[in-house]
Amino acid sequence: MIRVLLFEDNTDLAESLAELMKDTDDIRLIAHYTNAQKAEKHVSYHHPDVVLMDIDMPVENGLAGLAGHPRGG
Repeated sequence: MIRVLLFEDNTDLAESLAELMKDTDDIRLIAHYTNAQKAEKHVSYHHPDVVLMDIDMPVENGLAGLAGHPRGG
C-alpha cells in the first residue's frame, strides 16, 4: 500500500485526486492540507511514502513548506 499525503488548495483538484486514489487498490490518501504551513510536522506525523504538493498555495507555498525538511529545498 502506497500512503500519499496531499497538499493542494484547489478543492476540485484535491477531490478528483482523492477519488482517483480511492478507486486504486494499492494507493491510500492519508491526509489532505490546503497549504504547506507545518508541512514538516505533517510529514513527520503521517510518515507518507509519497507527498504530492502544489507549489502555489496561500499562507505558505509548497517550496517554502519543504525548505525546512531535510530532503527539501
